[in-house]
Amino acid sequence: MKKSSLLILITLGILLVGCQKETLKIGYIGPLTGDVAAVGQGHQKVLQMAVEELNSQGQNIEVIFEDGKCDGKEAVSAINKLINVDGVKYVIGGQCSSETLGAAPIAEQNKVVMISPLSSNPAVTDAGDYIFRVYPSDNYQGKFAAKYMKEELGVSEVATLSCLDDWCKGLKDVFVSEFESLGGNVIEIQEFEKGSSDLKTQLTKIKRKNPEMIFMAGFTESAITAFKQSKELGLEVKFFGG
Repeated sequence: MKKSSLLILITLGILLVGCQKETLKIGYIGPLTGDVAAVGQGHQKVLQMAVEELNSQGQNIEVIFEDGKCDGKEAVSAINKLINVDGVKYVIGGQCSSETLGAAPIAEQNKVVMISPLSSNPAVTDAGDYIFRVYPSDNYQGKFAAKYMKEELGVSEVATLSCLDDWCKGLKDVFVSEFESLGGNVIEIQEFEKGSSDLKTQLTKIKRKNPEMIFMAGFTESAITAFKQSKELGLEVKFFGG
């Protein structure tokens, strides 16, 4: 959270370059409710504190917060509202990759600058000329995880457990490709709906394959569920996550 909050402040600083006394209206798209709400709510507090401090020093900044709910469709509604109703030209967000990829085409079409502090799906790199991020691509994270598991931990057979979300999918795909290129074997691939509270079916299928380790890409609640239910099922295997 500290790192992503710092990136929020860096993003705000980028948008402030060249602004003097005129009002700077900035939109924000992030998960203010739902499974990833802790991220969005933390960002919201950081931005509010930064804006209060900057405005006390003579700036004139207004931030309009929209709840993207870590969902592409919600992000589309949010970006349309920010552009067409609020008239913003700059957006901090999305945070989840699904938010950024959902909103990007509309921001690009309207020439609205959108800077994400947290989206890591590789597709964000080519999302448009007005779309930026200050966070590394999963091309790095997925490859690093695969190389670390194969070469440092000596793991040869893994299973993957990932949510049906742009971040999860992007990270999992890069990991699988890199792990196999290193000579490893991905013996089971299981997916689940984001926010799922029951992963016993997926975990049971993984248990049957007896992997050395599970690479998991998921958000907080589902990850906790996976850890608890794996123990209930007697699945004695370590998890490695993003």
